[in-house]
Parts: sequence; structure tokens; C-alpha cells
Amino acid sequence: KIFKVSESFIEMKLQYIIIIVVMIGIVLLGLFVLMQENSFGIKGKNDIDSVLDQKKSMQDQEPSYLMSATSKDGLTWIKNDKIVASDARTPGALFDGKYMRVYFNRRGAGNIVALSRDGISWEEKEVIVLGLPPGMVVLDQEVVLLPDGKYRMYYYEHPRAKGQPISIQGDFTIASAISNDGIHFQREGAAFVYERVMDPDVIKIGDVWKMFVSHYGKTISAVSYDEGKSFVFEQY
Repeated sequence: KIFKVSESFIEMKLQYIIIIVVMIGIVLLGLFVLMQENSFGIKGKNDIDSVLDQKKSMQDQEPSYLMSATSKDGLTWIKNDKIVASDARTPGALFDGKYMRVYFNRRGAGNIVALSRDGISWEEKEVIVLGLPPGMVVLDQEVVLLPDGKYRMYYYEHPRAKGQPISIQGDFTIASAISNDGIHFQREGAAFVYERVMDPDVIKIGDVWKMFVSHYGKTISAVSYDEGKSFVFEQY
């Protein structure tokens, strides 16, 4: 009887040991996954798009070229292998009736507009924005042509001292600036202030101006009730 009790006791101990080993394995697997996520910079709600930002940062180290394509219906496009500009980031294009204009950022050179009458030969000019608050720089610019012939620029107003946008918490400012020639702009003020919004795209649909911005890797929209001067959150 003593022998049988001891054998049963040993079997119970083995079962507990197996359970403990399995639990340790699960914990170690969880730690491994967490370390892998952290290696890509995923640390919480405010960093959910860090993987994409790191990928973009890696791409930024390589030479980049802004190319053009043509379309008759806006749906099907044909590449023409024409280089519009080199090292051009966050481009936006418009036609003002005389020039094709492509606005973009260039590292070390600021904000540039490339002008062309034929879409083949391009001339670059530096874009000037006056009235910026101290320490602010213009990123992710979007320029639209207004009914009165003026140009309005929407842009993410970035505080240079705070480093990369991904490291900044709280509300971001999409500001606007006005211009007569599309080259020299004067800041108007904040157009849309919301938590971590960047890269604005603005379009007039009928009589309504709408803004689409990037927000934690998603796109949200805002609407204007004063002809595009200011916007309020509309929907995800």
C-alpha cells in the first residue's frame, strides 16, 4: 500500500511539472513576440504606424524620382517615363490654366514648385511661406486654385524642435496660406486642429470644401463652412 501511494504521488507531481513547463513556454513565447514588436517600434496606440514610418525612413535613404503619367479619364494612366523632379517628397499637382504645377518637399531645400507648360520641361522655384510661427516648418503641402484665381496652400505645421512627427503627442495643426502667384504665400492661420493629423488633401465637391487627412494610419475627413478657411471633423 505504501508503494502504491508513493507511485500515485509521483504521477501527480509529474502532471504538475508538465503544466508548469507548458505555462513557462507560453510566457516565453509571449515575451518573444513582444520583443519582436518592440524591435519595429510598436509600443502602443500612439505608435501603431511606426512600422510604416520606419519603412519610409529606409526608403528615404535611397535616390527618389518624381515621375509623370497621363490619363484621358482619370482612371487609367499611362507612364511616360518623364522625370519631373528628383528627391521629391509628398508631391501634389494642379493645373492653373497656364502652368502645370507640382508642389513638393525636398530635404535640405524646403518647399519647391516645378512649373511646366508642356509636361516635359520643368522649371523649379522655391516656395516662400511668410508669417510662420517661430520654429515651425511647412510639410505635406497641398495647393488648390480658388475661384478668384488665388492659390491656397494647406500644410502640416511642424514644430522643428520636437523631432519626427511620430514622436509628438497631442493635437497637430493643418494651417493655410494664401498667394497671388502660387510661389509667395502668406500664412492665414490654423485651418484644422486635431489629434495627430498630417498630409492634407483638399477638394471642392459642389459648393463644399472637404479635407482628407492621415490620422493614425487611417483617413478621416473634415468639412468647411467658410469657403475653405477652416474645417471641422466630419467622419472616419
